[in-house]
Amino acid sequence: MWNTEQKHIIKKAGVLYKKLFELRWAIAGILLVFLVANRYHGESLAAYDRMIQPGMGNEYVEPIFGEERAIRSDEFLVETPNKLASVADGEFGKYNEIARGTKTLNAINGVYIGYATLGRSPFQYAYKIMGAEYAYSFCWYAPIILCFMVALEFFFILSRRNPLLAVTGACLEVASPFYLWWGFPGFLLGAQGAIVCAYYFIYVKSGIKKILCGAGVAVSFANYVLTLYPAWVVPMGYVILCLLIWLFHENWPAIKKFRKRDWGIVAAMAVFAGTLVCSYLWTNQEYIQAIMQTRYPGERISTGGLSIQKLFLYSQSYLYAYREIGNASEASVILNFFPVPTIAAGWHWVKSEKKDWLTGGLLAVMLFFFIYVTTGIPTILAKITFLGMSAGIRVVDIMGIIQVYFLIILLADAGQKKLFSLTLGGAVSLLTVGASLLCSKIYDPNYLSWKWMLVSGILIFTVGMILLTDFRYRFQKYLCYGLIFISVAGSIYIRPISKGFDAVTSKPVSQKIQQIRKEEPDSKWIAYGRTMYLPGFTLANGVPTINSTNTYPNLELWRKLDPAGNYEDIYNRYAHVSVEFTEEDTSFELLYTDSILLKLSYKDFRKTGVKYIVSLEELASDQEETELEEIYNEYGTYIYQVRD
Repeated sequence: MWNTEQKHIIKKAGVLYKKLFELRWAIAGILLVFLVANRYHGESLAAYDRMIQPGMGNEYVEPIFGEERAIRSDEFLVETPNKLASVADGEFGKYNEIARGTKTLNAINGVYIGYATLGRSPFQYAYKIMGAEYAYSFCWYAPIILCFMVALEFFFILSRRNPLLAVTGACLEVASPFYLWWGFPGFLLGAQGAIVCAYYFIYVKSGIKKILCGAGVAVSFANYVLTLYPAWVVPMGYVILCLLIWLFHENWPAIKKFRKRDWGIVAAMAVFAGTLVCSYLWTNQEYIQAIMQTRYPGERISTGGLSIQKLFLYSQSYLYAYREIGNASEASVILNFFPVPTIAAGWHWVKSEKKDWLTGGLLAVMLFFFIYVTTGIPTILAKITFLGMSAGIRVVDIMGIIQVYFLIILLADAGQKKLFSLTLGGAVSLLTVGASLLCSKIYDPNYLSWKWMLVSGILIFTVGMILLTDFRYRFQKYLCYGLIFISVAGSIYIRPISKGFDAVTSKPVSQKIQQIRKEEPDSKWIAYGRTMYLPGFTLANGVPTINSTNTYPNLELWRKLDPAGNYEDIYNRYAHVSVEFTEEDTSFELLYTDSILLKLSYKDFRKTGVKYIVSLEELASDQEETELEEIYNEYGTYIYQVRD
């Protein structure tokens, strides 16, 4: 009786899972509506509460779930304040004059709404139709959910329509430490979105559906290119080339049946994609020219080498949400089990009579990348192949994605793959365990305890044995369930769940800043001191802040303060800008690669045009050249007005 009931329950569960998969897009839409309606987001804005008037403000200055992550400072110190500066400006045009306290391009980190937006960040159209907090929530969660759904479709195609493998692949990618710690690398959505839309373009019959799929290819391709981060875009381009060759080869009979209408749509969408890319580049040519001429990040070339050890850090990266590692972004990788998937895929490809074009192409790319991240390549070859635009530690990230592709391809046809003996499979798996744990110990000798080394070792060995031997036939489903569980468990705590902008806007000092802004919206501000938080805070409150992060250098101002150009090597860069006052001549100091200190002479103060100063320390107000009047003093935060 018990066995009969158990089978009945399992059968119902199978039907339920199938129905959920069929309704996947509707479920994703409902989830997104729920998150946006509640103004939820995953940003670490609560970090401001630690630095500015701690504990003050309303109940939502702290996350509802999880904790803020200091490592995501590029988001809460740069991207979010710039977006709020665009909202304060209200125009969403090409420029605003709040960021950097001068004319600044919105499309870099702010909110620009125009034709080019469709190619670079189409989610931002939400700012035209929703309130700022709702639009921010939408722009935060929509890319993640869409990337997961596109990954589901991509792996559904790659696995020959296997729902469980599709979910497994999507979780390994999008619920990975790499994707979530890095801030949702946009190239992944663009690359796989283009392939998915191209696949469905081949097979849909309706003209309207073909146009929609073609538009999807165009927008996805533009989004991929306009990521404008060659370190990932270039190596992923090799993977896309393999996918396209495979797609055309596998579906050539259907492609040969294209009618003139179909080729017309292809041509139109190619032009569409080109106009999106060109429009964005034209709109932001000022930024591109400026950043290419900077000391950082403009002047960089890599020849690779000595980076392969990062690929093995999957033995620990699933723990980063629960145990600090320092720079979790740099240390994060996809749970990829290298080199087992490559060895298994290579073994099968060599032994098979019919060669799989995708596997063969990806193996060739893996070999080239492996050379690049181990021994490196000559400078001339780095330039010819464009890999010189990508450091080895970034190429490693793409190698991790290829491992997931291999894993899904292998499991999709488990019964047809050429397998290792138990002895050989066990030996390869043990060597993989040793290599991974050794790399973990080299990276941080104290991170993995013996207990967690044992857990990771068992996990890696088990996956290796299932992929390489005939255990694959019996344990494939359990492997998928296990990988899904580990991916979700290791990622669910990476990002907090926060609500609205209250960590910034509900602070008492914020109320004062907003009051001044209403009365004098064009008055310029300085956020004083050696802290990167305060400039981000004032910018997020919508006041023109001359030392907010220079996503590209404000050379007009810096050259006023340094007419001889003595410090151009320091300030001609992407930089967080701290300010201190001095009675000596104005000077600049390089604190870090992306951080500078402006030692502003009182006698040069008028050159900045600043009227208000916000500080976390009391300032002298009796300087001969500059008289400061304290107009606010609460909870360790001061605001000064510069008197004429």
